[in-house]
Amino acid sequence: MIEPDCPRGVFRIPQSLDPAFLRDFQGEAAERLARAAIALTTLARDPSNEDALNATFRAFHTMKGISSFLGLTPITHLAHLTESCLLRVRDSGEVEAEECVSLAAESLQLIRYLITAIGELSQAGAWEATAEYSRLEARLVELGDALNTSSRRQIREAREARRQRIEQLIEQTEATVEVLRPVAVHGLLERLEPLVRGLALRLNKQLKLTIKSEAIEIDHALGAELGDALVHLLRNAVDHGIEPVAERERSGKPPVGTIEIRATRQAGYLVLEVQDDGCGIAASDRQHLGEPGYSTSAAVTEISGRGMGLNAVISAMEALGGAVEVESEAGRGLNVRLRLPLG
Repeated sequence: MIEPDCPRGVFRIPQSLDPAFLRDFQGEAAERLARAAIALTTLARDPSNEDALNATFRAFHTMKGISSFLGLTPITHLAHLTESCLLRVRDSGEVEAEECVSLAAESLQLIRYLITAIGELSQAGAWEATAEYSRLEARLVELGDALNTSSRRQIREAREARRQRIEQLIEQTEATVEVLRPVAVHGLLERLEPLVRGLALRLNKQLKLTIKSEAIEIDHALGAELGDALVHLLRNAVDHGIEPVAERERSGKPPVGTIEIRATRQAGYLVLEVQDDGCGIAASDRQHLGEPGYSTSAAVTEISGRGMGLNAVISAMEALGGAVEVESEAGRGLNVRLRLPLG
């Protein structure tokens, strides 16, 4: 999203980003981008591959959420537009699907560049969109709104060249992935506090975040997956769960909402819980939670509303041999519990 008091094509970048946090974010982002590049290759060969499409969509959805927390608006905006473009793959013909995948690959590469340059951008306080960014933005908007009107013959002629380009992007992106040391769960959770605080401020909501964690260490790959899952859950809690102050007061609740994250070790399992005292989930919605595309929100924004967040969490936990449990009472809050085997 372009800031309303900035010239068009100029994005404001926070200048108070913590260097250590940025280094962690850059390392984890490299892994996410590598996974997205692999999924894009599969999708380029077979646009009907639903697993590859969902994996690609989740990667951009997660990148959008984390960059939104950090205030990295060029990345948030581009990831949001790419999501809309990828939705066209489900409904469009083969040629249009190939164009969508090609643009998503270009978007991935541009996001990769922006992530490596975060430090410089933060010092500058703003970033002016390049011609490449503006061109890609315009094409993504066009494809997100309707089927493209470009010549089918021209797109078919360019298909093989685009696939080769995607293969090159994979090689470049995978080269950035490295194996890192185990991470402390408590440290992983503490890094989320400024993200939650920033989102609450952006949405003009008052809340208190509490973190309770036992001394547990996990490998870096698992930490990255959990970080992604927690970003989805916390974004939903702040955006959909915690009510505005006036609404809470009308319901007889304290004006300040609460979100608590708990991490414990239970019989060989890591148990993570994200609990809020917000509006909760209506009984009619609970049976649909986690279904791709199902959302309790009526609007789609650059923060949430596509109905992919909880689905992404469930898919990630199942892939790791874990499970997700949801408890809620309308008007009283929501508790999401993640269970993952340790060792």
